[in-house]
Amino acid sequence: MGHLTLYQAWREIGRFGEWFDLEERALAIPAKLAHAVRLCLEEAVDNLINYTSTTAEGPRIDIELGRQGDTLVAVVRDYGPPFDPRTVPAFSPAKDLETMQPGGWGVHLIRSYATEIDYATGADGNRLTLRFTGSVGPAV
Repeated sequence: MGHLTLYQAWREIGRFGEWFDLEERALAIPAKLAHAVRLCLEEAVDNLINYTSTTAEGPRIDIELGRQGDTLVAVVRDYGPPFDPRTVPAFSPAKDLETMQPGGWGVHLIRSYATEIDYATGADGNRLTLRFTGSVGPAV
């Protein structure tokens, strides 16, 4: 399983992209699946950078990516306050430009592309596990 540690700063997004490109090739991830996984991981990391404060354990985000049989598994671990994306109310897009607000799409996109979402929190931090199987496309 490939591993990357990021620090909670925007400059790290470029490092994530380079790492993911290498993992995509090493794991021979098909293009459509790679797009889904990259999008979900970028959204998860973006939310952690924007909305999580740093902690005594350090301002870091650990990412793992690997295969379990036919399933691609991505794990994002952070050490801030718990946030379970499975409990967020369903996203409802604005009906017109006047009522549109920025944001709100991240969790919706993760839910749309990941086949399965697990979340756990404990003394060793928060762990978001995303599984991707078969032909992955948005379930919007």
